[in-house]
Amino acid sequence: MNYKSKKKFNLFQFLFVQRTIAWVAILIMAVAGYFSYDSLVKEYVPDIKIPQAIITTEWLGASPVLVEKEITVEIEKKIKEIEGIKDYYSGSRNSLSVIGVKFYDDIPMNIAMQKLQEKIEEAEAEFPKKVEKTRVEKISINDIPIVRAVLKGNADYKTFDKLSKKIKKKLERIKGIKKVVLTGKRSEVILVQLYSDRLRMLGITPTLVHDILKRYENDTPIGRFEKDGNNFFLKLTGSLQDTDIIRKLPIKRTAGHVVRLDEIAKVSRRLDKVKTIAMLNTKEGSFEPILSINILKMPGKDTVRLVEKVKEAITQLRQQKDWPNNINYEIVADESELIFESLEKSFKSAWQAFLIVFLILFMMLSWREAIIASTAIPLTLLASIIIIWFLGYSFNIMVIIGVILALGLLVDDFILIMEGMHENFYIKKLSFANATKRTIQNYAIPSLSGSLTTVMVFIPLALIPGVDGKFLRLIPVTTAVCLIMSYFISIFIAVPLSGLLLKDKLQNYIKLKGPSTVDRISKKIEIFLLKTLKNYILTSRLRAFSYIVMSLVLFILFMGAKLVIPSRLYADEDSRNIGITVEFPADTTIEQTTKYAKEIGDELAQKKYFKYVTKNIGKKDSYITGSLISMMNETQAPYLLGFDCLLLPLKQRDKESFEYVDELENLVKYLTSNIAGSKVHVTAALGGPEQKDPIQIDITSNDLNQLIKAASQVQKALSTIPGAIEICNNLGQRRLEASFIPKREALDFYKINELNLALQLNFLWII
Repeated sequence: MNYKSKKKFNLFQFLFVQRTIAWVAILIMAVAGYFSYDSLVKEYVPDIKIPQAIITTEWLGASPVLVEKEITVEIEKKIKEIEGIKDYYSGSRNSLSVIGVKFYDDIPMNIAMQKLQEKIEEAEAEFPKKVEKTRVEKISINDIPIVRAVLKGNADYKTFDKLSKKIKKKLERIKGIKKVVLTGKRSEVILVQLYSDRLRMLGITPTLVHDILKRYENDTPIGRFEKDGNNFFLKLTGSLQDTDIIRKLPIKRTAGHVVRLDEIAKVSRRLDKVKTIAMLNTKEGSFEPILSINILKMPGKDTVRLVEKVKEAITQLRQQKDWPNNINYEIVADESELIFESLEKSFKSAWQAFLIVFLILFMMLSWREAIIASTAIPLTLLASIIIIWFLGYSFNIMVIIGVILALGLLVDDFILIMEGMHENFYIKKLSFANATKRTIQNYAIPSLSGSLTTVMVFIPLALIPGVDGKFLRLIPVTTAVCLIMSYFISIFIAVPLSGLLLKDKLQNYIKLKGPSTVDRISKKIEIFLLKTLKNYILTSRLRAFSYIVMSLVLFILFMGAKLVIPSRLYADEDSRNIGITVEFPADTTIEQTTKYAKEIGDELAQKKYFKYVTKNIGKKDSYITGSLISMMNETQAPYLLGFDCLLLPLKQRDKESFEYVDELENLVKYLTSNIAGSKVHVTAALGGPEQKDPIQIDITSNDLNQLIKAASQVQKALSTIPGAIEICNNLGQRRLEASFIPKREALDFYKINELNLALQLNFLWII
């Protein structure tokens, strides 16, 4: 009886000689890599979760003292109870309380924000009734516009206002859009000017008028009703739009007479006062009025997809019949362009790596090994993208840097393995199976050791603590992923696929022809290097020791040179966006700021390296960032002037963006040198997660005058340090301030408390 013997399963043969596993892996990597890349969130700067938050509470009409006493202090009491808070800063301004909270880096932001929100709700229970809802926002390094668009044309403010509201409403409905900021917008308002003498004569307080007007601010739904088989909803129309109706509002009944609003106030409809003015430079170098629209995204959302949705939404609005014919829409900045430029750089680096590997192996081995190793590079990138997606990272500038860095290192695996295959197959003339076995035995462990050693070099970079560590960690992680994947692909895919070209049928041809020209040259070089080493370096122990000493001396010299070279954690990056902000003295009016803006704007518009220059009068530039304390300062005020500048693409200018910073700063400082108290800030991409000052000194005091004096003395002392370019504080511009001391006996006689008196005065001014 004959039995067919079963072949014993050979794992080595299955993995490295047969190509089934290799083809399946290639198919999986191609499909999964494509969908992973498509699913990756694409953004220019990684959205690192900074453990910081801003708390803002609005109390319309309240003075800074009232805001501090009734709002800020109450919130501070509650947030002190939260574990994990590293520090907090507060500021109270007219009608607004701002508190910045900084958590320890190891606290998860979702838990921290939940605890913070709970304590805020507890504090709100102690607030006066007229205080608005408190807003709590996480700080993101991506709080800069992903799209800057403008509306321009020959239309009145009312038309611009109506269209901008429509655009803002549509854009804010897009999932992922955080907010839409309008600059240069003027709305129509109803102005109520109180007659203080008539109020006093009739015994009517400003707060009473304010409360009555507030009562009619919104419509009130009543409910659903049914009559004659028809369903309908009923609402009370309380919102006031008609000035005639507002004038007839009853305020108080005295001695059978109803006092109406027009008896104690002048009611008129007009444009709101100018708060901000936006202008854009034209091709002729002059500026034209515009309405600027800045769109900011939520953390973790795909910039490229959101930009596409924004453009699509605007296109849909423009195609509607009610779009004004005399208003044009234009995009003046698009962050997705920066992302595509970065992707272009990474693809360019990939092609360069592909070409270098191909040429090296083509010249040193043969075209067969060159094709195999070069083809494995795109596979490595696809496999790495799958892992990056699995780790939850976005595709951003830091990941791209990591990929580019890895491309210069991962080629070693392919060159080493292909050199082993070439030697065993061509030189030693082994069969493909034996050549594969010998290559894996001799080169797999050394190749793995080299890859792991290279990965170990990046471990210190991955262990940097804090926000900087989270930001920088993306580079070593990405590089390590690429290197590890390159090793596995070089072993489990490149080796089996080489069987397509390194066939056993070539052995007869090789035996007849003998070593190739490249092999003969390589052998001669090997012999030459061995002779040089033996005859000139290793001739004696003394000479060998002298070479070691020379190497140590060079190492010490290099380390000494490193100590005198300026050290920075982040390298400067080229970004097309530059922001310029000028702070004038606090008593500067919007008209004066407009006058100053003309000279500065005209100079900036003449710069050939700028494509667009947007002038924001009454507002800081859109790209200014800083420390937590500086972010609490005012971003919109009459004395502020901001410029949003878009550079031409790098190919069309002579320098990178950060190289223009000193030039622009010196220019604007020169133009404002005759304005005492003015400050200039120029912002460009510096490559870090937070664009903050390198050194920050905190000075605290309960006395503002002492604090200002101490800050001035410290600034003066620091200015003597060589290399100190700009020394500024966060106290902001000082304003003229009037104060009054109430007659407490009179307050007690008329049963009026200080809080009520302050509110009466505020409403008397603002209504």
